[in-house]
Amino acid sequence: MSNLVQRPERFSCRENRVLVALVALAISGAALGCAGTQSARVSIDGRDYFVPPGKRARHFGPGRRGRTPGGTEGEIVRALSRATGERVASDPRLQRVAELLFAEAGADLLPSEALMFAIRYRGVIDGAIADRSFESPSRASLVRQISRWASGTLRGPAPPNRVGVVVRPVTSESGDWSVRAFVLLSWHYVEVEPVPQRAKRGSALRLRARALAPFARPSVSVTLPGGAVVEHPAADGTEIQIALPTRKRGRMDVQVSAEIDGRADVVATFPIWVDRAPPARMRLRPPDSPDAFVSGMIRLANEERRERGLDPFEVLPLLGHIALAHARGRATSGSEEEGVLARLRAAGFCGDVATWSSSRWGSARQLHRERMRNAEYVRILQSADATHIGIGAVGIGQGAALGRAVHTTLIIARRGWQLGRRSCPEAPTPGAGPSSEPPPAAAAEPAPPAPGGSPPQVPPPIVPNVPAPPTSGTSAPAETARPR
Repeated sequence: MSNLVQRPERFSCRENRVLVALVALAISGAALGCAGTQSARVSIDGRDYFVPPGKRARHFGPGRRGRTPGGTEGEIVRALSRATGERVASDPRLQRVAELLFAEAGADLLPSEALMFAIRYRGVIDGAIADRSFESPSRASLVRQISRWASGTLRGPAPPNRVGVVVRPVTSESGDWSVRAFVLLSWHYVEVEPVPQRAKRGSALRLRARALAPFARPSVSVTLPGGAVVEHPAADGTEIQIALPTRKRGRMDVQVSAEIDGRADVVATFPIWVDRAPPARMRLRPPDSPDAFVSGMIRLANEERRERGLDPFEVLPLLGHIALAHARGRATSGSEEEGVLARLRAAGFCGDVATWSSSRWGSARQLHRERMRNAEYVRILQSADATHIGIGAVGIGQGAALGRAVHTTLIIARRGWQLGRRSCPEAPTPGAGPSSEPPPAAAAEPAPPAPGGSPPQVPPPIVPNVPAPPTSGTSAPAETARPR
């Protein structure tokens, strides 16, 4: 454009008209593009849906490392690498999701359904996802703030290694300027040959996966349409290859685990749709109240146990108190000042626990159905050694675009726990970071067609808040991947 202004003699009138038309077209196209991605919330026939813009990825797969971005985003990526001791690579798919969710809700806590639906929509399989927003008066102080957070939160034998970062200037109602960042991290520790998101019934479908260091001995759990679970034992070495059953129509959930420090962690999880189109939209339903979530989840868990001839869970008030404190920390600040295990130990509780945490719309029954897609959750729920339960639920305030949700933390304790202990045996070092939640059941139901259109997941798996198994044994309990 500077050439056009400074040396107009180089352009004929016709060329000028063409340039003006092209510039106008580019501006209008950019405006339309912005308008199209400004909000992913749509209303159809009085119902609200979350709709990621763009095309759904045809395959799940490892994706590719992107170039480190420039500017403040690049400084943040490099700061994360220094803080974690692991090379954190920019992932173009995470970047696109980060941009969408930043525009959608800014610094508000995002319920995990929207995050994980968009993540799986883009073909990301990583079993643990974390997101967090930061705000600071300057870009330099913003980078320092993120670096301090990463140093204190993300270090470990298997830290996050993929990222998408968005940085934007924002202004408050009083007119003060600041800089806000939205950081979306994933733990990418398995390479999977591309797997289609949709398969034909009876087709030959194989899963080939290779665990990345420091993980080894991968195993696979497949939840079939109807709820039956097929377990494939851990392979020797780092590679596993199995046939995926496609005999039944519906949604099949695949979960890949791998061993680190003597225990298995989920490293990938994703759904495959057999003879059905993956949903293009996710229904946003008003949630149950926090009290209804607590009572409903306990009732549904005990119904499952009674059907299998097991004694119902006993409600242990201490577990409920710890779960509520954890849920409140996640819901109010998006961060976790103390993990569940640390809170339990401080209260004198010693024993094996498993925990799941997520924020979501919908009902306790909906959440229960999603959890029942998680093979590890089902195993613990149906175990006679699991005896006590505690659940905490907190309402999350109105989000900028996605509305109200409820954050829940659930703790299940195995028999043999003790109270009043001043110290507990040391737990092994945690592995691949936070675990994720299963994909919302709402995502499994295609939305009604838009007016005049044709009918059009997430984990999880992560997802988060994906099927995510808890950590079992004496190791630290698995946390959801939302340490914001």
